[in-house]
Amino acid sequence: MKKMTMSISFDNLVGTMPTGIRPYGQGKFNTMLDAYVYEVSREGRTEEDCRMYDSWCGIMREGLSIFKDHDPTCDELTDEEYQQLLRCAGIIMTENSDGFVHVAYYDDQKSLETVWVEMVENDT
Repeated sequence: MKKMTMSISFDNLVGTMPTGIRPYGQGKFNTMLDAYVYEVSREGRTEEDCRMYDSWCGIMREGLSIFKDHDPTCDELTDEEYQQLLRCAGIIMTENSDGFVHVAYYDDQKSLETVWVEMVENDT
């Protein structure tokens, strides 16, 4: 069986990690913000999802508005984490079969949608 590979460009992600975004430490997330986003997604707040090879993928558009419903004051976030959500056009997250989660924050809608369409086309 031939294994398919896919190349996704992450060139239009929102900047580098500001200093106020807390690392998660060892585990399934890179940052505490990623863990927060994942928690919200598990409450059914992803707009769409798909399977890509051995991973679950989900998209959340309009960054901060989704989270205001979950946590109106966003008290769980640092100022920098809050700003990251405020700046982003949306988020795509993946969870692989080992449970590790990657969250990508996009700064413009076009890049977000381009990557998402490519992922959906490879839905398995």
